Amino acid sequence: MKTLVSSSAQSFRRLVAPVLAAFGLGLTRAPSNAFQLQILHASDLEGGLEAVSYAPNFGVIVDELEAEADTAGVPSILISAGDNYIACPFFGAAGDRSLRGLLQAGYQGLFSDTTLTNIREGNGRVDITIMNLLGFEASAIGNHDFDAGFNTFAGLIETDIRTPINTGNTRWLVTQFPYLSANLDFSADGKFGGLVTPDILPNTDFQSLPSDLVADAAAPKTAGATAIDVGGEKIGVLGATTQFLQSITSSGGVVNTAGTSNDMPALAAGANEVDSGSIGFIRFRFTPSGSTDVLNGWMRAVLTNNVPGGDPRLRLRVGSAAR
Repeated sequence: MKTLVSSSAQSFRRLVAPVLAAFGLGLTRAPSNAFQLQILHASDLEGGLEAVSYAPNFGVIVDELEAEADTAGVPSILISAGDNYIACPFFGAAGDRSLRGLLQAGYQGLFSDTTLTNIREGNGRVDITIMNLLGFEASAIGNHDFDAGFNTFAGLIETDIRTPINTGNTRWLVTQFPYLSANLDFSADGKFGGLVTPDILPNTDFQSLPSDLVADAAAPKTAGATAIDVGGEKIGVLGATTQFLQSITSSGGVVNTAGTSNDMPALAAGANEVDSGSIGFIRFRFTPSGSTDVLNGWMRAVLTNNVPGGDPRLRLRVGSAAR
């Protein structure tokens, strides 16, 4: 995340720190037998030109919130509800050859590896790079993530590593977090192949690291849910996507297993099949406007900390309305 901090962001930090302190998060040290977690959640990250200045400022806010929580002994995770980019001039400008040096510098800094000398430009890669630098740990799949077409979405989450396999032939290391949706079936399109897993894997299993390029090529990139290790506690994160996907974007052969109408019970049922009850889940999704409260009635958005003798629950208002 520090890679994003510019002089203007440093000035923004000086302005925002006292504001955040004035609001206060109500974070206190938990009793020794309790577990607290700060969930930093965003959606609609799709960028225009303003992202050049807004992304560092966003990073400053995340840094300050994480630092405040850490002082109180509370760990944090950073997740997105999707719509991480949108087909627009900013999205397309990421394919300009003049950005190659900046992208290479960004990934060399992210991985502390100066041998990544061949990272290439491409549509949407600036949006994804910003998320990688900010340290997002999981994201739901939003409808705008398909606006540039199914193949473009697949290309953004698929590594591009040429032979012989080495960091000098690595052109794209993709998302360093899993894309999640419990109600999307990609099996009709062979292009996805090994990019999808039915298993609930640690979110770190979806990363593509220059230290193991052979494994990177086979690493999954999408799933219904993932597990994030937070200080030894396993936190499940489950995603869901609007049922209107096929009618509002270019999702190709993707099948919405929860149907194509505003059917919250069906959406909840599919998500509940993924959530076996063996792990506490944060459930977040991209839903049609006005559907969030309905969905909350059918599928409780909760973080469950399963501890001996108790089942404490933190009720959350998560997710966002499609725009």
